[in-house]
Amino acid sequence: MKYSFIVPVYGTERYLSRCVDSILAQQETDFEVLLVDDCSPDGAPALCDELARRDGRIRVIHKEKNEGLGFARNTGLSVAAGDYVIFVDSDDTVSGELLAVCGPRLTGETDLLVFGVLCEYEDKAENIEWTEALSPRELSTAKGDTPASIFIALNEARVFPFAWNKVYRRAFLEEKALLFESTELIEDFLFNIAVFSASPTVETLSEPLYHYRRHAFETLVSRYSPAFFELAKRKYGLERDFLLRENALDEPNASFIAYSHIKHLISAAVRNRCEKAGLSVGRQKELAKAMLRDPVTKQALAEFRPAGAKQKLIASEMQKENAAFVLTLAAGADLSQQKAVGLFKKYIRK
Repeated sequence: MKYSFIVPVYGTERYLSRCVDSILAQQETDFEVLLVDDCSPDGAPALCDELARRDGRIRVIHKEKNEGLGFARNTGLSVAAGDYVIFVDSDDTVSGELLAVCGPRLTGETDLLVFGVLCEYEDKAENIEWTEALSPRELSTAKGDTPASIFIALNEARVFPFAWNKVYRRAFLEEKALLFESTELIEDFLFNIAVFSASPTVETLSEPLYHYRRHAFETLVSRYSPAFFELAKRKYGLERDFLLRENALDEPNASFIAYSHIKHLISAAVRNRCEKAGLSVGRQKELAKAMLRDPVTKQALAEFRPAGAKQKLIASEMQKENAAFVLTLAAGADLSQQKAVGLFKKYIRK
């Protein structure tokens, strides 16, 4: 069997049929669909069984306890029979051309194939308000590109961390013992940085073959996580270690990942504004000060080479440990998301 689609299922009954239908619509027929029911509390478990009765390519695994997205994917990996593995979230869809486009680029030596993403931003009625295509440049380790250069290019295109815009060679994952961690956030990033650290042969495609549902009305403030900054520090450290091992931590690359960490610091400050967090302005300021004083932030600021007046101002005020400035940035980003989506998109990309 050539392909295994692994679809973790939890709380997505209303979207599941659409997701599975998009997979079954492939012109290529040599694949299986593994629906991993992670003890979903809605009607999704019964729907999984019904979908399997309709099509013999679908197999259902009902887990005995809920363990989260990463471990559900690991469960799918443990029973997958395909030469290649594709992860799909059960509230998203894939292009009907996915396998037709990817197939010719997959050879026995291709460990990883990465493709583009179509982000579909929905309003509260689940109507698509606008879309955004994230398309990486076409690169290949077989043509002299390195995992490190591809890593940077995928991050520039904002498609590196995701598990669901990639085709993985299953034997490579097994040989390198690559599995998902169970974390509150960034499990996709942790998996993929481990994949890249294992020196895979990589191909990239620009076509946006995965359709990712996003809520246009959802902001960072609605996604509070007290662990976010610690995970951001871990992310930066893993990126830096990877580039060091690849002899690719030159000044431009060091500055690139440093600015990513700086933006994550601002993102943490935005999330701390969440009503659910219950943090006073004084407490938010204390946390911002602690983030600015953190040795990881100090290292990032030392390696960041700002371009343009905005970046220079951010770097300067952060080096001064100006927590009030960080809170002002957070308030501005929060307002931009709520009142001017286009402005926020422009801010977050710069």
